[in-house]
Amino acid sequence: MRPLNVVIATAVGITLFLLDLKFGTLSFIFGGFPSVITIAVITAIVAGDIGDGFLSCLFYEVLGVTIVVFAHPFLYPEWEIATSDLFTTFIVVMILAVENSFDSSPWPWILAPILIALLFIIAPLVFLAGLIASLIGGLIGRFLHARILGRDYSRPAPQRPPVEEGVLE
Repeated sequence: MRPLNVVIATAVGITLFLLDLKFGTLSFIFGGFPSVITIAVITAIVAGDIGDGFLSCLFYEVLGVTIVVFAHPFLYPEWEIATSDLFTTFIVVMILAVENSFDSSPWPWILAPILIALLFIIAPLVFLAGLIASLIGGLIGRFLHARILGRDYSRPAPQRPPVEEGVLE
């Protein structure tokens, strides 16, 4: 594990997550594909390895949602999240992150309660799919880091053979 790669990849993931929630750029570019999964793959590619990518993706999802939960009055004043407990606020932020990816237009009033109920089930599954997709991003990152940057993390660094001092033959 390379902690610097994990920290940099986590920072990239959190930044993309916050910017996508604010402006919806990745959601707009990728249409109906959840941007949480796209950010997970990008984060894992930046990390450069399967384990580091999974870990940085886990950190980006947990820390990104936590930052939004505690700082949404400052970051997103247009959101009016009025929940009674912390767990529900986490779920609402996850729902908003997934719902932004599907469509930017408001849902018809008759379908809104049904879709919100479905998003209570779908949103955690999309975040889980993002963790699984980070494994694929880690493979891609391992390939790109080895080919483009010349770093091959799958092979250990060559070591010199031990020198025996003071032994006469």
